[in-house]
Amino acid sequence: MLPFFWNTTPMDAQNTPVPPEVEWNINDVSSDTRQGDWIRDDIRNIDGTVGCFVPPIFRAYSRVYHPAMVVTSTNDGDTESTLSWREAATKTGAVAHPCMEWNSIISVGNLSTEHNQRIEEPMVGELPERETGLLCDLLAKHTLTPSVCWFGFWTGRGFEGFSLSTPRLDLPGRDYFLFQGSAYSAIITLQGFGPNIWWPQDKAWFVATDIDLQSTYVGGSENCIEDILAADGLETSRASERQSVTWDSDTINLPPHRSR
Repeated sequence: MLPFFWNTTPMDAQNTPVPPEVEWNINDVSSDTRQGDWIRDDIRNIDGTVGCFVPPIFRAYSRVYHPAMVVTSTNDGDTESTLSWREAATKTGAVAHPCMEWNSIISVGNLSTEHNQRIEEPMVGELPERETGLLCDLLAKHTLTPSVCWFGFWTGRGFEGFSLSTPRLDLPGRDYFLFQGSAYSAIITLQGFGPNIWWPQDKAWFVATDIDLQSTYVGGSENCIEDILAADGLETSRASERQSVTWDSDTINLPPHRSR
């Protein structure tokens, strides 16, 4: 299904139409991997913090939580609705805070549902299409180069047709196939997967959806991050470059087998 904004044929700040493609292919891979050299220069420590995924050079940072889904089964089929992390924390009796981790908040208590419902956990390594579209709309307003952006897809997905000779951006701990498009091209997938990193030519902001995380992190100007934090339809919190993002980052909501 095409993202919600595609039906309106959106334009970026330079009146460039959003490309109609919804899937990248191997012919779209950029050989200009030098476009990502600045990331390698700025990410020096792989220490499990925001700053090892988003270059620690920005004025402000935000965390975008990947929503959980409540699937309700009826005689007419299944319907889905989002479940925020804060809602889940309320249900389990956990404390919602900027460093909360999904497995921690659901380990505190019972995430109860109706008999005809089930919970699908937040996606790991994937920002859902709807949330990606909302970020596209927001971030396109915070760059002078919305028609020239770069999108990296982790090579470890095992994409069909790609080989060791396919140009790739080599960053600390991760390699990426690189593509160029407009700010709205973040919604374009590669064999069903969304981008793991993306940024505009002017480096006004940077988005990272690491393959091991259930949240996406954004670095940018204070105004950019304020807009993300205030956005309807996104569950967010302010972050910092030194904030831990590992599975045990939540030191408030501790499972029974862990102690403070």
